[in-house]
Amino acid sequence: MMHQTEMMDISQVRRIFKRVIREEPTPLDVVQAARETVQTMCHEAAQYGLTPADIVKGVLHPVFEKSRGCNCSSCKARRNDVAEEQPLRSRVQVA
Repeated sequence: MMHQTEMMDISQVRRIFKRVIREEPTPLDVVQAARETVQTMCHEAAQYGLTPADIVKGVLHPVFEKSRGCNCSSCKARRNDVAEEQPLRSRVQVA
């Protein structure tokens, strides 16, 4: 179990939320630690004018965004091939 002073890394929080969303078995103390970490982030961010919704959106957005394949070597190579085939868009300044 994590101590009160320890905070999880954002990537750890995301992994835990992914497990919960997928209904994978996740120890209650780990879920509670992730929850406390997000609450601490919300409290600290409030000092800078951010709302809890801003923090939750920032932390959990990658969890819910659609992924194009997994991170196996085949999917990564396929994404790179597609990116190389697409012409680069040039930035044109419109007057």
